[in-house]
Amino acid sequence: GQDLLNFINGDEDMPGRAIILTTDSGNTSQKSIPRMINVLKETNMHFHSFIWTKEMNEGESARCIDDNCWNTFRNAVSSGVFTIGSHTETHRDFGLVDTGEGLEELFLSKKEIEENLGIKINSISWPFEVCPYWAEDLHDMGYRYGFGGRSKPLYYCSVEKSDPNPWCLPRILPPNINGESGRPSGETLE
Repeated sequence: GQDLLNFINGDEDMPGRAIILTTDSGNTSQKSIPRMINVLKETNMHFHSFIWTKEMNEGESARCIDDNCWNTFRNAVSSGVFTIGSHTETHRDFGLVDTGEGLEELFLSKKEIEENLGIKINSISWPFEVCPYWAEDLHDMGYRYGFGGRSKPLYYCSVEKSDPNPWCLPRILPPNINGESGRPSGETLE
């Protein structure tokens, strides 16, 4: 995560053809995250995971008994192979949310992650790959970049050094089982 931020800021180069692996996670990730830790360590790779904070706290979900949900991400952080960011609290289309309401939610999501994991986060993955017009207002709260799906033409779907739009970095999403991606617009991976 810090290497990516340094690249976006123009302070550091990335290896040619580098790939940034990302995942959106939450209270359903208790089985996948531990498996990912092992694979990432074996392959000397790193993952950027964005946490959807809804129902992550004990008492909010039957999945999070004995603080299991946050413990999963504490283990991910301590493994050294994960960078953590926010995927919001409500997982709604933030293109339809006004500035004040959006900033309040993202402040609370960031605070919840930081208090439960004991780390500072500076990134977001926008639900439904929709970057709101007010995204750069997150800078004052400590966010520095965000991922927003196909924010550039597919043939140029990459993060640039000193990227002019760090709040809506491109992301290529894998297809669903039927060969289509649920985002954006049900297109195939091709």
